[in-house]
Amino acid sequence: MRLALPIAACLALTGCTESSTNVPPGSFAIHAVAEGGNLTPHWDPAEEAEALEATAAITDADVEKIEEGTDEFTGMPQFVVHFTASGATAFSDFTAAHVDQKIAIVVDGRVVSAPIVVERIPGGRAMFSVMPSQRPALRAALGFD
Repeated sequence: MRLALPIAACLALTGCTESSTNVPPGSFAIHAVAEGGNLTPHWDPAEEAEALEATAAITDADVEKIEEGTDEFTGMPQFVVHFTASGATAFSDFTAAHVDQKIAIVVDGRVVSAPIVVERIPGGRAMFSVMPSQRPALRAALGFD
C-alpha cells in the first residue's frame, strides 16, 4: 500500500473491530527498514527483503491476537494488533528507537504497510490500514477465512 499513515494513529482505536483471530505462526512481523533502504510496499519480494533489516523486531510470537475492522473515519479496512505483555514492551521500545523512521509491517512474507513512526507507541496495540483490494489476501494470510 502506498499510504504512509503515521503509526501514532494506532492509539486512536475505537470499537470498530468486526472479527479477530489468533495469528498463524510465521505470518506477521514488523521490521526496521535498513539504513539507506528505499521501501515501497508491493515491490518485488526480493527487493522488499533487501530493504528490510534481516531480523524482525516483532514477530507473531509477540502478538496475542489481531482484530479486523473498518476505520470509522476513512472507511478503509484496518487490522488491530494486540501484543502480548513482552510484545507490548518490545513494540514500545522499537517505536521509541525508530521515531521519524519508516518501518515495515509484513504479513505472509510481504510488506503490507510502511508507515513512518512519529512517536513512541505504548499501550500494547497498534493498527494498520490497507487498501480494500488487499483485504481478502490479508484475511486469508492472517487466518480469518
